Amino acid sequence: MKYKISELFFSDAVIFVEGITEETLINYYLEKHQKLSNHYISVFNINGAHGKLYLPLAKN
Repeated sequence: MKYKISELFFSDAVIFVEGITEETLINYYLEKHQKLSNHYISVFNINGAHGKLYLPLAKN
């Protein structure tokens, strides 16, 4: 995730997921949904880490 932190500053929204399956599924639905595909939504795989650790990054 450390290489993708700069995406947070340019994304319209951020979605944190716990594993590769969720990441793949969310990306699929984001591409297929007409309204959501018009926005830049970043999907971050936190690999099962506690999501609360990343909350301060997403609040701003």
